Amino acid sequence: MEKAREMGKRGRRRVEKYFSWDKIAKYVIGIYEDVIRELGDEKK
Repeated sequence: MEKAREMGKRGRRRVEKYFSWDKIAKYVIGIYEDVIRELGDEKK
């Protein structure tokens, strides 16, 4: 049972680290910025 509890704690920390709304928003903003940059380069 202790091993399962520890795995649960580790899983939660991983989710909080990589999948918070703040992280997701920054990732999506980065994608939009890349697309805008590429579209701007195509017009030149």
